[in-house]
Amino acid sequence: MLIYSKVDELNERFQSSSKEYSDTKLIGIVLNFIREYGNQPKQTQENMINTLKRTLSSDMIFNSYLPYGDAITRASMLSYPVFAVENSQAKQSECVKKMTLEFLNRIGGGIVV
Repeated sequence: MLIYSKVDELNERFQSSSKEYSDTKLIGIVLNFIREYGNQPKQTQENMINTLKRTLSSDMIFNSYLPYGDAITRASMLSYPVFAVENSQAKQSECVKKMTLEFLNRIGGGIVV
């Protein structure tokens, strides 16, 4: 799969330039721009997520995902963190928090609460 070859390419490039480089490891894929209906991915998106989980293995896909919205874009345009955007876009900031905790749990062996 392309993402694995890109990680390998990255490692080769950095290994050749630094003896102290530690290989980058792919710990998971965060899905984004997921369109929802009733706080769940729409059926077509759910089908795509399930296909990815079958193809890559379910533990490679983060449980948290970023739903479609403009909070991150708006925050970026204002040079604000997504958490500072008005409450109308609180969903995306909550999802970023969930993704961050899931990431920290994956790299920390479940230490983060």
